[in-house]
Amino acid sequence: MPTTVQPSITAHVHPLVLLSATDHYNRVAKDTKKRVVGVLLGQNKGKTVNISNSFAVPFEEDEKDPS
Repeated sequence: MPTTVQPSITAHVHPLVLLSATDHYNRVAKDTKKRVVGVLLGQNKGKTVNISNSFAVPFEEDEKDPS
């Protein structure tokens, strides 16, 4: 039986993306159980994903729906 190898995918995350995500978390949800939501932007070139920017999305949990 032939084995199949899944091609590996490489993700390059720019430092500003990590800084923005960390800043958003620290401003909104530090020391709480709140979730934070955001968007990652970049390019997909074959087996390489280049994540170059991100932005926060204002989000409030619905207390009636705990999922």
